Amino acid sequence: RGPLGRETGCPSTDTTLLDGVETEHHLAQEFPVTDDLQNVEELKHANRLVEKFGLHGNKENFVQGLHRLARLEFTDEDIKEVGEEEGGGLLFLVLYNALMPFSYEEINDIYRNHVLTAPDDIKQSVRHVFLDLLAAEGLNQHVSFGIHLIENNELTTQEAERFYSKLHLNLKEVSPAMVRLVGDSCRTEAVKAHRDVWTTCKLAASALVGSKSCNHSHDEHHEDHGTCSPEVVSHVFNYSVTPHDVEHEPEYQTEVFIRAAGNIGTQKAMHYLERFILPKWHANEHERMAALWALKQASRNHPELARSIVLPVFHNESEPSEIRIAAFLVVVVSNPDLYILRHIAQEVITDPSDQVVAFVTSAFRSLAASKYPCHREIAQHLRYVLPMWENIPKFMRPLDKARSHLVLDSGYNAKYDFGGVTIMEMIRSHDSYFPRNLYINMKDYVAGHSTDTLALSFESWGMDKLLNKLVGPQPGSTKSIWDFMGRRRFPRDASAKERKEIEDALHIHDREYDHAYARLSLSAFGKAIDSWSFDESILATINPNDAPEQTAEKIFGQEVRKKAFYLTQDMTYITPTELGVPVFFDFKRAEFLYANHQKIDITHGDAAEINLSIKRHYLYEIRAYQMIGIALTFAKSSLGSGYNSRTIISWPLDLKATLAPLEGKLKLHRPLHLPWNAANHNFRPFTFQTPYDRTTDIDSTVHALVEEHKPLYRNDELVEFDRHYFGDIFGVDTRMKGYLIKKGLHRGLNEFFNEMTWRDRFYYVLINPHWHPRDFKIYFEPAAENPTKELDIEIAYKFLEHDDSRESHFPVHDQIGADPEVPSTHVLSVDVNFKGDTKERKLSAEMRYSFNHDLFNHKVQFFYDRSPFTKDEHEHLKICAAAEAHFPKPDWSRIGNLATFYQGRQIDAKLDVHYGSSCEGQSSITLNGHFSHTEHDEEQLAAVAAGKPITQNLRKSGLHWLGLKCLKGREHGIPFNYYCLKFLRHSSRFGKLTADVEWKNYKPLLNKLLHYISKYHHLTPEEGGFFSVIRSHFTGENGKLHVVSRVPWWNLKDQPHTDMVITTEDGHHYSHWNVPTFSHMLEPRVYSPLGYSNFGEYNALYRHHVCDLQGNGLRTFDGSVVELPDTDCWKVVTRDCSPNQRFLLLARATGNPSFAKALKLFIHKTKVEILSVAEDSGLILRVDGSKVEATPERPYSHTDHDVELFEVKTHDKWYEVVSKPYGIYLTF
Repeated sequence: RGPLGRETGCPSTDTTLLDGVETEHHLAQEFPVTDDLQNVEELKHANRLVEKFGLHGNKENFVQGLHRLARLEFTDEDIKEVGEEEGGGLLFLVLYNALMPFSYEEINDIYRNHVLTAPDDIKQSVRHVFLDLLAAEGLNQHVSFGIHLIENNELTTQEAERFYSKLHLNLKEVSPAMVRLVGDSCRTEAVKAHRDVWTTCKLAASALVGSKSCNHSHDEHHEDHGTCSPEVVSHVFNYSVTPHDVEHEPEYQTEVFIRAAGNIGTQKAMHYLERFILPKWHANEHERMAALWALKQASRNHPELARSIVLPVFHNESEPSEIRIAAFLVVVVSNPDLYILRHIAQEVITDPSDQVVAFVTSAFRSLAASKYPCHREIAQHLRYVLPMWENIPKFMRPLDKARSHLVLDSGYNAKYDFGGVTIMEMIRSHDSYFPRNLYINMKDYVAGHSTDTLALSFESWGMDKLLNKLVGPQPGSTKSIWDFMGRRRFPRDASAKERKEIEDALHIHDREYDHAYARLSLSAFGKAIDSWSFDESILATINPNDAPEQTAEKIFGQEVRKKAFYLTQDMTYITPTELGVPVFFDFKRAEFLYANHQKIDITHGDAAEINLSIKRHYLYEIRAYQMIGIALTFAKSSLGSGYNSRTIISWPLDLKATLAPLEGKLKLHRPLHLPWNAANHNFRPFTFQTPYDRTTDIDSTVHALVEEHKPLYRNDELVEFDRHYFGDIFGVDTRMKGYLIKKGLHRGLNEFFNEMTWRDRFYYVLINPHWHPRDFKIYFEPAAENPTKELDIEIAYKFLEHDDSRESHFPVHDQIGADPEVPSTHVLSVDVNFKGDTKERKLSAEMRYSFNHDLFNHKVQFFYDRSPFTKDEHEHLKICAAAEAHFPKPDWSRIGNLATFYQGRQIDAKLDVHYGSSCEGQSSITLNGHFSHTEHDEEQLAAVAAGKPITQNLRKSGLHWLGLKCLKGREHGIPFNYYCLKFLRHSSRFGKLTADVEWKNYKPLLNKLLHYISKYHHLTPEEGGFFSVIRSHFTGENGKLHVVSRVPWWNLKDQPHTDMVITTEDGHHYSHWNVPTFSHMLEPRVYSPLGYSNFGEYNALYRHHVCDLQGNGLRTFDGSVVELPDTDCWKVVTRDCSPNQRFLLLARATGNPSFAKALKLFIHKTKVEILSVAEDSGLILRVDGSKVEATPERPYSHTDHDVELFEVKTHDKWYEVVSKPYGIYLTF
């Protein structure tokens, strides 16, 4: 009928057809599938689509290409230019397509008659390439043959493990028969005999069970179907196993089955995991954690069941914090409803576990701010949850990364519909300084599809035991990082005998270390693919009698050449159409890794030097193509459009290294073999008409692919570029050349650099959503003038005691102000030399940190010397900078009124910077000032001293509130309660800096070192921070400024910042608000008791827990309060309960009202006593029974094996015992 419904004319005669033309009477098409195979023998048949499209293979051409790929090598000449059209990636893809049509018998023939009989010089390489191709194909006959080789012990352990690990990534035809084949192979002796092979086999089989071919039941009354039907699963897994059944089995086997249950993900698998999670089944902690991670993976199939299992565990406050946090993560990934999230948020307000609270709050805040599209629903829920915490002080603190936490970095570009998220978790242990779990997960989102790309998890138990063996303190311990193994033995004496008698009388059992155990797990695309575990037995493989060069040879290995191929993307979609020919979409991406390790030369020089000569070449290539078009089945050809892309990174390494541990030096020498083609990237869109059943030889195929692909863009639509950078500076020219599309180039570059995040740029380069052609190459070439040919680097570290010589080619001065004491000094120096035949470009830098013995005076020096690098420079650039800080010593006479303890005190600070061609008589900048309390803090301290109540906003009166809490405790007879110690620390914060700045002969320095950063900060000085704001007020060559900086107290809603007022010489005042601070240097604390340092403001691990005894009340390190019996016997205050027994502290009542307690401290076997010997006598100090003297002017220092073991300071009635090697700080 015509468009208006009228009948159209029809021919009255038959159409005449040409002779030999095939006639089709209908256009309907139906493609066969192979996901219902039940018989393992059927897997050996050729793929039905191969038969449908009549594809054929040519063994001779395939073997020719196999040999060619096996012989692929990169010589020194190839380093100059690696961007040829032919490469490992392209050859691999061509061979991949050539291997596809072969039947099981043909594959067997190729292996027996061509792989096993390959020439000796390439036999191993041919074998590895063939196995990589076999694993990448993923069709039934290829997988069947690979497993046949494994079952008959024809593959090595490493080859079998690699084959199984790739199975989940590349398998095309998942059927019950395939699951049976893989599952049954795990039971063969060839697999069971090797732990690593068995592990990857079980994980591969379970991944197939839980694949998309599994039809999950939606209730307990129906069975699963497809690849996860009970009959099929029985070949892989036993649902009925309990923890009791496997308590005597090897632990790694149990954990592999647990991870396999996570891969399967059925309801029965989740009930299996439930038995290993719930405490009533008595599984050990390793298994419980593994089961929780597996349940987290499986929860997407049955989220309600997963939550019903873990919510009781999470809310059980008697569970270890690690278990509860893992249970919480299962809840989070199960897409919980709003009411569940609100209930969790309400519960953590009163939760007793700091670790659980820290993790939950960080996770909720991170997810609420996530931009990842799949987090939208939970992020929206959490926006209604987070306001519940707004007025709770402990939730207003910034994220403390020393505690358990979850953070994520996410992004999403709505214009191009791509994004991603990187999730990082750390779960702290409840009984160890080592984290229990470290986890990183990367997800990608492209065109509406989210991919759980990669996840890596590391867990550990009992690792403190290994650390203690390596660096645990002993008498005679030093702090040298170069000699931490040098522990010296010590004699047993009378104090050791007394210590033993006390320990025997205590009947306190030592807390043994957990058995050292660690587990590393890898997941890809949502499935666990491998797992590695180790325990203390790994130390048996380390031979302490090996010479250093033998150890290095074991680590770096012998000469070896490696090639590895991975098919990381393989998607082919074929759709029937009404035209009678199918439409197809084909996407392939191959990755090629090449490593050429030449034998390392190792020599053992004088003074324990180790000389290494390393020569290697690494190359990484990504080759991909996408094509969409029409398959012209009647002509066995295809027509359409697509693109080819290729990325290569080449890194040749020629390095000579000398390690001199006794001198603390590392020397590196690298000849620069230039030119060097470091990286190439191209993207070429095209149209094509090409046969899809190609049986020509490999050379012809590669050539035809190039000829048949017609570019979408003409040459005149492209713009070429060839830029050179840094040649005059470093003597090495960085050359960038290639082409980009001309149309819209400036708009596109502006969008790329100014409107995208780094994550957007990564996806834009990877995906190229506009299909714009591009070619980009990076070369390192000799500079046109004065080229560099060699690079030398020397890094040195040393620690100088007060009596060590202080030699340096810089004008160093380690003395701190007027302090007569010779300080201890850390020295780190770096020398770099770009050597050429006609010019040497030298750079030398040294950092020195000095401190006196009592840690109240500090000095940092920095020196820099650079020779002329460019042809326009004729003088050296030198920088000499020195910064000093003098902290006030505590005035113990004020201890009666803590509000005045730091009143009127200040930190004197000085900064001198000299620079130019010399450090004398050139440019200089000087800052002289002092830190003190801010006016607001002074007001609060004065109010506390006067006992005034709080009358203003409580959130702005933190010091006032703490001070009143301390006074309330003193009214009840507790001189130093918890709030007093906290008040003492927080009131020691000096947030106000008052300084005078003077500059002479000023010339810009930063734009010589960091030109672009300097330019940016000049336009926006506030964003550059404190020093950038000061620099923005420099006018003229000479001048002065008066600077006042006030750092307010800030909470979670604020960004760390300072408010600055700058006064110029003419009296003008300039205010700068919210200037960002990038450290705590503008708000130092002078609190010094109990080992506190300003590191505690950066990491909570440096905020030491405190145990204190007042009256008969004892507060333990974990905050518990214990009442001691009212007797005059010695009572244990605290003790090292580990097997090391490194310290023991006892106290007893004296009956003397002036000195109510006596103290006895054992540091290992050394006894320290502070006590009064008579009712009317003062305190005396005894060490190992002998009286010693300690005065305010001269503290007592006790050495053991020429190293200080501890020091005793005294101030009136106050004694401080400090043992830095043991980390013991005691105030009495």
